[in-house]
Amino acid sequence: MWIAIIAQVLTGAIALVLLWKDWGEIRKKGRYLPFLVLLATIALTGLSVVLVINGARDAGRLEAGHKGEARQFQATLKTLLDRIDTLKTQVDTTPLLKQNEQLQKDLKDTKSLVQATRDQVGKPAPKAALEAMFAVTADDLEKKQKETTGVQKPDGSIEFTLVVSNISSTRAGKGSIYLRLCKACTFLAEPERFHKIAGADDYDREMNLEGLDAGISLSIPLKVAAPAISRRFEVDVTSRCENCEIRPKDSLFVKF
Repeated sequence: MWIAIIAQVLTGAIALVLLWKDWGEIRKKGRYLPFLVLLATIALTGLSVVLVINGARDAGRLEAGHKGEARQFQATLKTLLDRIDTLKTQVDTTPLLKQNEQLQKDLKDTKSLVQATRDQVGKPAPKAALEAMFAVTADDLEKKQKETTGVQKPDGSIEFTLVVSNISSTRAGKGSIYLRLCKACTFLAEPERFHKIAGADDYDREMNLEGLDAGISLSIPLKVAAPAISRRFEVDVTSRCENCEIRPKDSLFVKF
């Protein structure tokens, strides 16, 4: 600012020197003309100095305003950065990652279920399968034994137990189990849950089946009388249910 003031003053001084040098020549053109030029030079010099001072003041105020705005912006920016750091420390991403992992697993399981359902569309429903055999343990069920030795009591009665097993992976629905002894054999005791069909032979019995879960076996204890000539007789078992595959009768043999 001071350099500008000095420059204006020097300019005014130079103008005054030139006016003093040409004073006489200018006066020839007008008696009061030099005085008017002198006053104009002084006025212009003073006005220039005033404008320089005012301009410097306005520049100072403007600079101060810019500095204030800059400081306010920096303070706001610092507040936002501090807020971001606080949020970063508060947010725990572990639950979000676990949730995303579970969602991915659920999505995969759902896709598998949809694919399995699509593969089953148009296919017939799986069938149950009932099979009669002699079994005491789980290993006996796998062997599917068709022959056993009955216990003969002093009164001549023969006791043994057969089982009807659901060998499929599908529950068997309502149906029936039909027993037929050899023609010379007789039931000495009515099998539990079985009944004689009206008009059927004495060696036939039937049981109504309400259902049998997959892998489950139904035990059927029997007490019969058989002719002692062959020491071996046959028991035929026919098992049926509403969703069972059609199988031939199971022929079982009892020795005594």
